[in-house]
Amino acid sequence: MTAPVILSKSPSANETGVHLNAWITVVFDQAMDSSSINDNTILLYRVSDYQILEKVIAISDDNKTVTLTPEIVFDKSTLYNISIVGRDQSTTCVKNSALEAMDVSVDWNFETGTTSGDTPESVQEANEENVDLPTATSPVSLVPPAADTDALSIQATYPDNYTANLGTINGDWATAHMPFPITITFNRPMASGVAVDQSWVTFTAESVDGDPTNVAAMPSGTLTNVLGNTLTWTASPVDSNDYDWKINNEITVTVSDHTKDSNGVELGNQYKFMFTTPYRPYYCTVPRIRAVIGSFIREIPDDTIARNIYLNSLEAYNIANTIYSQYKWDMDSPTFAAKMWTCCKTQYDLLYAKLLDMAAQGPGMIKRLGDFSIQESTDIQAGVKGALQKALDCSNAWLKLI
Repeated sequence: MTAPVILSKSPSANETGVHLNAWITVVFDQAMDSSSINDNTILLYRVSDYQILEKVIAISDDNKTVTLTPEIVFDKSTLYNISIVGRDQSTTCVKNSALEAMDVSVDWNFETGTTSGDTPESVQEANEENVDLPTATSPVSLVPPAADTDALSIQATYPDNYTANLGTINGDWATAHMPFPITITFNRPMASGVAVDQSWVTFTAESVDGDPTNVAAMPSGTLTNVLGNTLTWTASPVDSNDYDWKINNEITVTVSDHTKDSNGVELGNQYKFMFTTPYRPYYCTVPRIRAVIGSFIREIPDDTIARNIYLNSLEAYNIANTIYSQYKWDMDSPTFAAKMWTCCKTQYDLLYAKLLDMAAQGPGMIKRLGDFSIQESTDIQAGVKGALQKALDCSNAWLKLI
């Protein structure tokens, strides 16, 4: 026999408007080994925060069609990913009845809509394939749509919001003066013109590390409805070239529950998201860190890495100019050694945290959520330890030259 391949899948790649109670089906070109079809070889997760979704897996009588039944209703207007592990990612992968592995892993995204379907197409296809549907739990398709389907809701923000309505943006994303708009996009047209109340969107600015020498302040600005569904806050320049953003600020944006759409319907729930202004000092970058150890830290948000870079940059400056009393360079003009030490020390900190997190998970099989390769935890720990030692050696070498 030849290696198995996928003939069709539902939802399809990049499909939008998928029902909130949809089933997922995958059709192979040949009979599969049912024991290889499990939670370690077929994964379903939410893209925004890599949250793995629990599911029931069923396989048809001819062992060609696999049906996934999520144990919860999907979130509205949310991106999800399905990953099917091949032997390019792990020896623990999907295999045919002759135990030949699928050559290349397959993953794809789909985006949900805002409604549930009475009879999702995936269910009809599963029935046509005579799938032995799970009976241990009630099918998700029986769950009625939420009562607040037509409620006013926020669909997106810029800077982006993440899990729990709290978002961050990478600290090396822009320069200290950032004339960018802050936008909040809703699911339908919003009030416009004089009906837009400036109190609907408010801001809180705090120093990222509590340092009183870092000024915590927002520039003044104006809230308008520019794009129908989108409220836009735009900074008012202090002069023609200066928007007066402060460095090392953590900005929390609060959208009032009294925010209204064009028909006067209120949002009903307060909504918050957060971002940071650029860090100073800042002697490394997030892309550089990811280029070196990205395979180990894919689940770590950019801003977490950026904050670590910032703190290590402060430490590098203090080591050189306070402990060693050199005073040979100012905060914005670090030496090459200071830059290298900051990058190596940041790599060490992140890898050490990763190792502690893995140790807390205990022995056995674990999921690497970034690329979904499935390996023995001891193998991954050995890889992290090797990279950790290299980062330590690197930081020690450059420390002597700061």
